[in-house]
Amino acid sequence: MTATTVEKGTAAPEREGVRVRWRIALSFSEEDRTRLVEHLGPEMDRTMYAEYVAREYGRDQAAWLENHLRSAFVGTRLVLSGPSTAVRAAQRDALEAGLIGEEIELLERPDTEKRVYCPHCRCTTTAAASASMVQCSGCRLVLEVFEHFSRGLSAYLGAVAGAEDVAARTGEAAA
Repeated sequence: MTATTVEKGTAAPEREGVRVRWRIALSFSEEDRTRLVEHLGPEMDRTMYAEYVAREYGRDQAAWLENHLRSAFVGTRLVLSGPSTAVRAAQRDALEAGLIGEEIELLERPDTEKRVYCPHCRCTTTAAASASMVQCSGCRLVLEVFEHFSRGLSAYLGAVAGAEDVAARTGEAAA
């Protein structure tokens, strides 16, 4: 992980009618950073920005982002580059900190891992992106992973494996 803060530069030129005074850039790998720099092009040099490269998005990164957003002023833009789950978690925190959707730019890539939320113990477990079943790291139940993604939790929904089958059989027996 590296954190780099670049001191004030000149303001960026007009971009779609919006003057960008400060840009915060958050990336999750060197590849994501390269993509971010290419995306911003010459604006990267003409904008005051902060950059943080981290393997994943957790408490340290959330605190880092909150600290930078707390000291930001009107005209701040946030660019997030990385795996979908991490980018969406950072977006959620930025929205909670007071940014609006138009101030956040997402450069997402497919996840190699995904976070799965267990509604039974409220724990979040990391699994391979292709996993359809995962053992909850909290309650140890085997969860079926659904395609429902919660932006609020930045995780996919898990449910006890086979629960739908049991419910269907119970419903048929009651009919």
